[in-house]
Amino acid sequence: MWNKTKSTVSAYLVGIVLMMSACSDEGDLVSEDVSFDEVAPEAVLDFSGDDIDNIVLNNMSDLFTSGVTGEANGGKRFNPYSGRDDCASVTKDLEAQTIVIDFGVGCENSDSIIRSGQILISYTDRRNEPGAVITTTFNNFFINGNQIEGVRTLSNISDGTVNQKAFQVSVVGGQVTFEDGTTKTFESSRTRTHVLDEAKEELTVTVTGSRSGTNRENEAFSMTIIQDLIYLSSCKQEGVKVPASGIREFVKNGETTTIDYGLGTCDN
Repeated sequence: MWNKTKSTVSAYLVGIVLMMSACSDEGDLVSEDVSFDEVAPEAVLDFSGDDIDNIVLNNMSDLFTSGVTGEANGGKRFNPYSGRDDCASVTKDLEAQTIVIDFGVGCENSDSIIRSGQILISYTDRRNEPGAVITTTFNNFFINGNQIEGVRTLSNISDGTVNQKAFQVSVVGGQVTFEDGTTKTFESSRTRTHVLDEAKEELTVTVTGSRSGTNRENEAFSMTIIQDLIYLSSCKQEGVKVPASGIREFVKNGETTTIDYGLGTCDN
């Protein structure tokens, strides 16, 4: 139920926003009590953040376990992060421990997302090694027309459990410039825990954390995940990019908005 200080946006609206993020005519997607600025940019931030992290993880996945210089790993395993940089040119300098992923002036990958510009990666160790730190910056990088800036640092905080990986991800100086020229600035800290059920071939990703910054109207905002966001690989295979469950809370101008993603079903 909607009221003055607390309102709820169903998750299917966020899914619609994701698909329409590159469109110039936004339309009346949400109730007038919750502005498009509060929901659409957050969906873009979530998708772009996960997209970048997964591109980084994909390109770190073939660095050999011995040392930090890295070598191609001949033993290939199930890789849930592939498919986002198929059209890019990738240069790996094993001595300098850097990777440059260049999408050029723009290309569309197998996931139907258009990316352009460069992602620049430096690393201290292979991403699967507990304690590894991977730093990502950008050179004129765009996802579906939205420019992404800032410094992303990913730290491996895994506990050593089989088929479990955990990563702490922070962003400093983050900014998204949308196609209409408006911007959203942010800094964030979150933890993503990946657990693979090999029997069910299901990858579950649990996300916790918070984000703060200024929105497209230059108003201060904060976002906190108050109930863990759960992403399922089976839902992604059905084309669902939003969480299967979880709750996030926004605060702006003294008002609180809550987005509840439901109880675990795969729907937008």
